[in-house]
Amino acid sequence: MFCTHCGKNIPEGVRFCTYCGEPVEVSPVREQSKGPAKQMSAPVAKPKQSSGGSNKRLIAVLGICGGVIVLALLVLLFVKLFYMPTINLNDYIEVDYDGYNTQGRATVTFDEDDFYDDYESKLKFSNRTGSAGSYDTAAEYFLEECVYYSLDRSTGLSNSESVKLVWDLDEDAINDHIKANIKCKNSVFKVKGLSDAETIDIFANIDVTFSGEDGDGVVSISNNNTISPISSWSFMTDTASGLSNGDSISVYVENGESLVDACVSESGKLPGALTKEYSVSGLTESDSDSSSDKNSVYDENDRADTQGQIFPDSSSRLLTESEVRRLSTDEVQSAINEIYARNGYLFKSDEIYNFYSQYSWYNPVTGSQEDAKRRFNSTENANVELLDKFR
Repeated sequence: MFCTHCGKNIPEGVRFCTYCGEPVEVSPVREQSKGPAKQMSAPVAKPKQSSGGSNKRLIAVLGICGGVIVLALLVLLFVKLFYMPTINLNDYIEVDYDGYNTQGRATVTFDEDDFYDDYESKLKFSNRTGSAGSYDTAAEYFLEECVYYSLDRSTGLSNSESVKLVWDLDEDAINDHIKANIKCKNSVFKVKGLSDAETIDIFANIDVTFSGEDGDGVVSISNNNTISPISSWSFMTDTASGLSNGDSISVYVENGESLVDACVSESGKLPGALTKEYSVSGLTESDSDSSSDKNSVYDENDRADTQGQIFPDSSSRLLTESEVRRLSTDEVQSAINEIYARNGYLFKSDEIYNFYSQYSWYNPVTGSQEDAKRRFNSTENANVELLDKFR
């Protein structure tokens, strides 16, 4: 304790200061303060109790967080091991149309880029295989080996008609190699957006002329069309020879139905008709009756022009083996060729075509051997059969 007079530190309990001798006064305030000071010791312990509660709450929070993390890891592991993506293949299909109305085309495409963006990392090989051949990813294997599709029709289309998309999946390959749920269904698409082709008369620029005598006339056909590919088409007739004034013949495009699509696609022109009827006229009157076969383009009794022919009468008389046997192989072939030539066959060989083209009696009207052969009379058929034996 300290003296209240001199301030010196003096022993506890003395009544007089050992330094200045003044009586020591006990301060009532100091005596009273001792009680409250001891009482304050109790609240000092409370912070320890508060610290203990905080620790318990922290531990609880950390435990919850740890549980959440463990649960999340378990979910990720489950997804990795057992998750199978669901793929709707119809989401990647697009059908486009081009060409002209009535002759339109449909094209179906599968958007592989979008598919790879969506599933290249998600689609996995099954645990049974782990891989499939040389394919780097399950997505690539899936598209190349498992997915097939087609349209039930893709050409000759008109606006508002329908085309059907048909899926054909390799279920065995999918089950063996791919972890995925595959959804797809056959779908119907309506044709739209085709423009109308211009309909034209392809016979407007076809010249059909008749020559010869009445009862033995022949027809000549010239294609003067300038529109490609019509300018290259072959125009034929059902009857090329033995014509009389007033007869009716049909002129048609050879294999015309198969050429229409290309015509519309290339030129935007649609042929209005592929066949047209013509009436025979302009043939001169015959000076004398003839008993020759009028189905033949050439009759040696009526026409003096026999150049280039080995047997100019092979359409009206039967050849004999003895006369055919004297011919060389090339001459036998020429004897056959001339029968075809007289019946209007347009030879594919430039050499043969150029040979007969120098003679006025040669009028090619068909590029089909069968069509020319249908014009043979019975005598010509028998002679060709005989000549064939000596080729």
